[in-house]
Amino acid sequence: MHSQEKALRLTTRKRKRSSINDVEFTDNDDDDDDDDDDDGYNATVQKSKKKFFPPTIKGRTTVDKTDIRNTRSSNDEDFHLRLERKSSKNNNLKMLDFPNHMLVFGSTQAGKTRLIAEILDNIETVYNLDSTDIEHRKLVIVSPIARLEITDHMSTKHLWEIELYNVSELKFDEQFENHLKKEVFLTHPKTVNILLLDDVLTATASKPNDMNSLDKWFSYFRHINVSIIGTIHSYNLKFSTIIDQAGLIVSMYCINTSSVLRDILKRHLYRGTAKVWSEIRRLFLANLRLHDYVCLNFTKEALSSQRFFITNSLFDPTYGVNMRQIYKKL
Repeated sequence: MHSQEKALRLTTRKRKRSSINDVEFTDNDDDDDDDDDDDGYNATVQKSKKKFFPPTIKGRTTVDKTDIRNTRSSNDEDFHLRLERKSSKNNNLKMLDFPNHMLVFGSTQAGKTRLIAEILDNIETVYNLDSTDIEHRKLVIVSPIARLEITDHMSTKHLWEIELYNVSELKFDEQFENHLKKEVFLTHPKTVNILLLDDVLTATASKPNDMNSLDKWFSYFRHINVSIIGTIHSYNLKFSTIIDQAGLIVSMYCINTSSVLRDILKRHLYRGTAKVWSEIRRLFLANLRLHDYVCLNFTKEALSSQRFFITNSLFDPTYGVNMRQIYKKL
């Protein structure tokens, strides 16, 4: 009986690691942990699969626990991004080639309309366009507001041919799509066509048919020489297809700036999102002021580090973070 009781005690004990090398056994009596202790547990100490290669000192080996902890800590803290200056060979490259889509996130009064007006006034400093080659400028606005609010902030409105559609009076169906393609947007090769969806995406998120149409527009309107600029109040999973088709994501300075940036990054950099997001906060968000913003560039040029992946200016930015830095540290 004595040997049976001893065996029973062994099967009800568990290992508890208190450090890298030390192993401590404790009884499971009064144990509240959700450990996977099953009947018949083998009490034999199993060797760790992890291998440590400590330094050899004068014919003997030692493991410096302090050094290991410091090494791990420094590796975690070594994920520092730095602002880079645009190289001379990329001086003529703007943020986007035309056409390319853009999403602008921001709450009410964050400055979305003001920023888009500035983009339209300085279109050739955001897109790779030569202003002398632009013969036609076509702006189509779909908005819940029945007046051209954006023109109040534009200095070049006289250069643009502008059409306004009230979202409450139309359907995002094939008929309206064909109307835009065949009768509204100009096919002239030296035309800049902009479709501005002003506070439309948030309102249509609950309408599956409208969302399907917008998903399709974002997927192929670039092929008919149309750049879409959409404004959104906050991140929503229903915008996944649209987000994936946007070349540039702009997050305005407001209460949800951090959450928008982190949610966007999680779609592409899941493993390193927290670290990259933390560096964005350190480099950009700490100094943001009213109407400031942060840009994430997902074009192939930015992903190959020909242009900045992260910057705080759409207009011919001088400083930013290249994707190369992130790839090296993930």
